[in-house]
Amino acid sequence: MGVTPSFYQGNTPGQTIGEWLKSSFGLVLLIAIVGLSIYGFITWQNTGQVFGNYINVQIVELLSYANFYDGKKICTRGFYVQTPSYTILKVSLKDDEYTRSIWIYDPEYREIITRIWGDSKAVVTTICGNFASSRAGEYGIPPVWNHQLTVESFKTEGELLNEANF
Repeated sequence: MGVTPSFYQGNTPGQTIGEWLKSSFGLVLLIAIVGLSIYGFITWQNTGQVFGNYINVQIVELLSYANFYDGKKICTRGFYVQTPSYTILKVSLKDDEYTRSIWIYDPEYREIITRIWGDSKAVVTTICGNFASSRAGEYGIPPVWNHQLTVESFKTEGELLNEANF
């Protein structure tokens, strides 16, 4: 396109559809990139990752960086311990119930351990759900645990351990 002289009395030819599409392609591409970026940022803020529902985290890392995973949907694997007074997920059966453990809250009261061998039971379990962390120890009964995992799904692995095994 050139400069139209001031003495030209006619109409200048308008932009064709093809020329308009070529000039608008960059703008459309830019709008799409910005839109996808905003969607990814919002999704990441809500779920903790851009794609997918749960973050797979080792229980030791989860307890070490609990403030980072607070409010996120995670999956972790540990020793699920069930007694008449508490239900927790532990790193090791050698520690007491308050050391390196997460209070397990199951709003649907599903039986993760179905066979009963005495008062205390444990099994290796992968639990997925919403993780919550606080420094005040406000989870559990009594409210002394700093971390809580609300069960959304679970998978037991291995054999059931009774209190004689731990």
